[in-house]
Amino acid sequence: MRRFALTLAALALAVAIPAIATGATKPAPKTYTVKTGDNFFNPTKRTVHVNDLVKWVWVGEDGKPGQTVNEHTITESNDSFHSADKTGGTYSHRFKKAGKFTIFCAQHTDEMHITVTVKK
Repeated sequence: MRRFALTLAALALAVAIPAIATGATKPAPKTYTVKTGDNFFNPTKRTVHVNDLVKWVWVGEDGKPGQTVNEHTITESNDSFHSADKTGGTYSHRFKKAGKFTIFCAQHTDEMHITVTVKK
Protein backbone atom coordinates (compact mmCIF):
# COMPACT_ATOMS: atom_id res chain seq x y z
CA MET A 1 0.00 0.00 0.00
CA ARG A 2 2.85 2.36 0.84
CA ARG A 3 4.46 1.71 -2.54
CA PHE A 4 1.16 2.63 -4.24
CA ALA A 5 0.94 5.91 -2.30
CA LEU A 6 4.54 6.78 -3.23
CA THR A 7 3.84 6.01 -6.88
CA LEU A 8 0.80 8.32 -6.84
CA ALA A 9 2.81 11.11 -5.21
CA ALA A 10 5.60 10.74 -7.80
CA LEU A 11 3.06 10.83 -10.62
CA ALA A 12 1.45 13.98 -9.23
CA LEU A 13 4.86 15.69 -9.05
CA ALA A 14 5.72 14.59 -12.59
CA VAL A 15 2.60 16.34 -13.85
CA ALA A 16 2.82 19.44 -11.63
CA ILE A 17 6.50 20.37 -12.03
CA PRO A 18 6.50 20.84 -15.85
CA ALA A 19 3.27 22.88 -15.63
CA ILE A 20 4.77 25.19 -13.02
CA ALA A 21 8.12 25.45 -14.83
CA THR A 22 6.50 26.48 -18.12
CA GLY A 23 4.01 28.85 -16.56
CA ALA A 24 1.20 26.65 -17.84
CA THR A 25 -0.95 27.32 -14.83
CA LYS A 26 -3.21 30.18 -15.83
CA PRO A 27 -5.86 31.77 -13.69
CA ALA A 28 -9.43 30.95 -14.60
CA PRO A 29 -11.13 33.55 -16.82
CA LYS A 30 -13.11 36.18 -14.92
CA THR A 31 -16.31 38.04 -15.73
CA TYR A 32 -16.46 41.82 -15.40
CA THR A 33 -19.72 43.78 -15.44
CA VAL A 34 -20.25 47.19 -17.06
CA LYS A 35 -23.50 49.05 -16.43
CA THR A 36 -25.20 50.44 -19.53
CA GLY A 37 -27.65 53.23 -18.75
CA ASP A 38 -29.19 56.14 -20.54
CA ASN A 39 -26.15 57.80 -22.08
CA PHE A 40 -23.44 56.23 -19.92
CA PHE A 41 -21.22 53.22 -19.35
CA ASN A 42 -19.99 52.61 -15.81
CA PRO A 43 -17.08 52.19 -15.50
CA THR A 44 -15.58 53.97 -18.51
CA LYS A 45 -12.24 52.11 -18.26
CA ARG A 46 -11.68 48.44 -17.55
CA THR A 47 -8.54 46.28 -17.56
CA VAL A 48 -8.98 42.55 -18.10
CA HIS A 49 -6.87 39.59 -19.24
CA VAL A 50 -7.05 37.45 -22.36
CA ASN A 51 -10.09 35.10 -22.20
CA ASP A 52 -11.90 37.25 -19.62
CA LEU A 53 -15.53 38.07 -20.31
CA VAL A 54 -17.01 41.56 -20.16
CA LYS A 55 -20.77 41.64 -19.62
CA TRP A 56 -22.72 44.82 -20.29
CA VAL A 57 -25.93 45.00 -18.25
CA TRP A 58 -28.65 47.50 -19.13
CA VAL A 59 -29.80 49.37 -16.02
CA GLY A 60 -32.72 51.61 -15.15
CA GLU A 61 -32.58 54.97 -13.42
CA ASP A 62 -32.02 53.24 -10.07
CA GLY A 63 -28.81 51.60 -11.37
CA LYS A 64 -30.28 48.12 -11.07
CA PRO A 65 -30.74 45.75 -14.02
CA GLY A 66 -33.77 46.85 -15.98
CA GLN A 67 -34.88 48.96 -18.90
CA THR A 68 -33.39 52.12 -20.36
CA VAL A 69 -35.53 54.78 -22.02
CA ASN A 70 -33.29 54.93 -25.11
CA GLU A 71 -31.85 52.13 -27.22
CA HIS A 72 -28.12 51.50 -26.81
CA THR A 73 -25.52 49.32 -28.49
CA ILE A 74 -22.16 47.88 -27.57
CA THR A 75 -20.00 48.58 -30.63
CA GLU A 76 -16.24 48.05 -30.91
CA SER A 77 -14.55 50.84 -32.90
CA ASN A 78 -13.14 48.45 -35.55
CA ASP A 79 -16.54 46.70 -35.67
CA SER A 80 -15.01 43.39 -34.54
CA PHE A 81 -18.10 42.91 -32.36
CA HIS A 82 -21.36 44.71 -31.69
CA SER A 83 -24.71 44.15 -30.06
CA ALA A 84 -28.16 44.85 -31.42
CA ASP A 85 -30.00 48.04 -30.45
CA LYS A 86 -31.47 47.22 -27.04
CA THR A 87 -33.30 48.83 -24.12
CA GLY A 88 -32.71 45.96 -21.69
CA GLY A 89 -30.93 42.71 -21.03
CA THR A 90 -27.25 41.98 -21.40
CA TYR A 91 -24.50 41.63 -23.98
CA SER A 92 -21.24 39.75 -23.40
CA HIS A 93 -17.93 39.56 -25.20
CA ARG A 94 -14.92 37.34 -24.43
CA PHE A 95 -11.64 39.06 -25.28
CA LYS A 96 -9.36 36.55 -27.04
CA LYS A 97 -6.36 38.79 -27.73
CA ALA A 98 -4.37 41.46 -25.93
CA GLY A 99 -4.78 45.10 -26.90
CA LYS A 100 -6.75 48.25 -26.25
CA PHE A 101 -10.36 48.33 -27.40
CA THR A 102 -12.57 51.39 -27.69
CA ILE A 103 -16.23 50.58 -27.34
CA PHE A 104 -19.10 53.02 -27.81
CA CYS A 105 -22.85 53.20 -28.23
CA ALA A 106 -23.73 53.69 -31.90
CA GLN A 107 -26.74 55.78 -30.85
CA HIS A 108 -24.79 58.08 -28.49
CA THR A 109 -21.25 58.24 -29.84
CA ASP A 110 -20.36 61.51 -28.11
CA GLU A 111 -21.42 60.45 -24.60
CA MET A 112 -21.01 56.70 -24.28
CA HIS A 113 -17.44 55.35 -24.46
CA ILE A 114 -15.49 52.70 -22.61
CA THR A 115 -11.88 51.65 -23.09
CA VAL A 116 -11.10 47.99 -22.38
CA THR A 117 -7.42 47.15 -22.01
CA VAL A 118 -6.70 43.44 -22.40
CA LYS A 119 -3.44 42.09 -20.97
CA LYS A 120 -1.83 38.69 -21.57
